[in-house]
Amino acid sequence: MGRRLADRGLTPVVVGTEADRDAAQAIVRDCPWAVDLVGRTSLAQLASLARRAEGAVGNDTGPIFLTAALGCPTLMIMSHHTDPARSAPWGPDATWIKVLDLADLGVDAVETALRLRPKPDIGPDGEPDGGNVTV
Repeated sequence: MGRRLADRGLTPVVVGTEADRDAAQAIVRDCPWAVDLVGRTSLAQLASLARRAEGAVGNDTGPIFLTAALGCPTLMIMSHHTDPARSAPWGPDATWIKVLDLADLGVDAVETALRLRPKPDIGPDGEPDGGNVTV
């Protein structure tokens, strides 16, 4: 997924705790231009990232609930262990996708389900143009 986001001109950012280090390293190995912030962000810093992010993808963890609550387009990926009636993220632009085993969840399905923030229109002078600008 990181490579696909990078292909769209986005910079993937990987967050989590030290317990997520192995998974994060696998992501960064596959997508070396991703920014690895695992174990280096406070809750306030995560909130700041979420407010500016184009979107967020993750499993049933605190950062995903935070991104969703702050209005960041959020996709939670769930396995059979998660009940969406009890654990789906809440927010104006939050959604989820569920499969029995996350190993069976393909990148195509995640990419299709992920809704990113629309980019502002950029005028010929390189400045935001029109009413799509968020201040």
